[in-house]
Amino acid sequence: MSDSIEEFWPSSRAVRAPLTMTPPRERSAVQDSSGRFESFVGRGLVAIRWLRPDPIGSRGLVELVREAHSDQGRPLLLLVVIGRECSTPDAHTRQILSRDHDRVANRLLASRVLILGSGFRQSVMRSILTSLTLVTSWGARFVVDRSIDDFAEATRSLIGLRRELLIDDLLAARVLLPDEVLTAG
Repeated sequence: MSDSIEEFWPSSRAVRAPLTMTPPRERSAVQDSSGRFESFVGRGLVAIRWLRPDPIGSRGLVELVREAHSDQGRPLLLLVVIGRECSTPDAHTRQILSRDHDRVANRLLASRVLILGSGFRQSVMRSILTSLTLVTSWGARFVVDRSIDDFAEATRSLIGLRRELLIDDLLAARVLLPDEVLTAG
């Protein structure tokens, strides 16, 4: 088996463009035009970094997953990064995020969420997401990871993408930031 995943997903490259202006086949790294998330699409995954989770961003993510699934023709791995700067969504927004996740779940192999940081707010967000897995049909296909290494290992085991390629792609797309990777070891 080859170490290069490029032969399977050759269109994976970092390109900055608004979500609505770039044809799906040319897009691999996109900043939502309203500044709600950063994203990487390619190699069998959709990865985003929430900046401002809200109903409009949630709808944008639904469209991003639908387009990526159509382009790649297979269930995708959804990776979600919640950085220290990300605001905690209110109850209404959480409900919409949950509903919208359900709308694309049939296009997903699995969903992994990485909440960066160790403060009170991050603990609350981990608890909210973990409790959602108990009250929804998401089950084992929706996991909250504790570290970048856990996130990367899950990606490797689910779609065969090596840690180095994943980290490089997510750094180029600003889904992960350099200081986050350095502090992860």
